[in-house]
Parts: sequence; C-alpha cells; structure tokens
Amino acid sequence: MEKNKFVQDEYNNLRQRWLKTSDTQEGLNILEKMKLLKDDHPEINTKFCYGE
Repeated sequence: MEKNKFVQDEYNNLRQRWLKTSDTQEGLNILEKMKLLKDDHPEINTKFCYGE
C-alpha cells in the first residue's frame, strides 16, 4: 500500500507541475511522464484530472 501512495503522490506532483507548464515543451514532457506512470500503475487515481 505504501508504494501505491508514493506513486499517487508522484502523479499528483507531476499534475501540479503540468498545470503550470501545460503550454510549453516542459508541459508536454511532464504529460508523457504522467502517461507512463499511469501505464505502469493502472491503480492510481486520475479522476481528479477531469475536475472531479
């Protein structure tokens, strides 16, 4: 369970960084990292990304 929390925290941190840089190349790089993290850990919660 601890590993899942770490992964979720990492995803949340990436999301916060992405929100600030979404229109830049860095934002695209962060989005790619988020996608890879989600692919590796499908159990993480991404619903909040859509305003839920």
